[in-house]
Amino acid sequence: MIRQVRWVVPGLLPYFSGKEIPVLPTLDWAWGRGRVRRFSVPLPLSDWQPDGPRYSQAERSAVLAGVRDQARQWLFADPVHLSIEGLGVVAQGSYALDIRCDEAEGFCRALNEQFVSEDLHFYPLATGQWLVGASQPVAVETTPLLVQVGKPIDGDLPRGEGRDIWLSRFNLSQMVLHEHPLNQVREAEGKRVVNGVWFWDEQVPTLNDDLWLGLREPAVYGDHPAWCAAVQQFEREIWAPLLADWRAGKLEALTLVALEGQSSVTLELRPFHRWCFWRGGKSLKEAMESMS
Repeated sequence: MIRQVRWVVPGLLPYFSGKEIPVLPTLDWAWGRGRVRRFSVPLPLSDWQPDGPRYSQAERSAVLAGVRDQARQWLFADPVHLSIEGLGVVAQGSYALDIRCDEAEGFCRALNEQFVSEDLHFYPLATGQWLVGASQPVAVETTPLLVQVGKPIDGDLPRGEGRDIWLSRFNLSQMVLHEHPLNQVREAEGKRVVNGVWFWDEQVPTLNDDLWLGLREPAVYGDHPAWCAAVQQFEREIWAPLLADWRAGKLEALTLVALEGQSSVTLELRPFHRWCFWRGGKSLKEAMESMS
């Protein structure tokens, strides 16, 4: 059955000035042959399809973890390393921390003991992603950690009606973790300490599209080797088979949406592009190198 396929890929066009971009035969071919449209500004995932239905990432994670009914409000409480850089305090997330399972459990246990009087419950979904559930909801505006990485945190701390309450929790969590014995071990091992948690949530679109998140963190953290490996995996496992189906006439349209990074674009392949032999636009590799 002929159909249309669209993949949304945050982090496909990152900031890698002067870095070598791997040869990506099928992505490069499609970029030069198809129709590329650039958005006026880079779009975060949360701004894609702004008029469509949305859901809370934190609440959905609580549902998947089987704890949704144990609290009335859910936020992520991701472990971070806070340090003074330049003119402000900067947060680094778990991607740069290498947190072990026993550490995640130990840190969350200490936080639960501290916040028991506020009826907050911390859950380590994974070593680097934690949830916090509150029995009494307090409205708050937050900034996703991946949007915050590498920038001073002052303007992106909790805001809105519940600002004071969540700021107090943010500050108290630093006190709890700062002197934790696990951090003393980490420091002795030459690792960054886990000295805070970043409270956040994100209302993201309920996509009818397919979504590939494997490039997002390497792009944000500037991890060039990991990004190269991930983009080659995306091409090998996802894009190349789809392009083969499109070339064979099994797909009516094939669309790629690159979000975030240094530029956000859509690449569209329609049936007539199969015969546009004269088209010779920039390949993905050339486009990225010209942006650097």
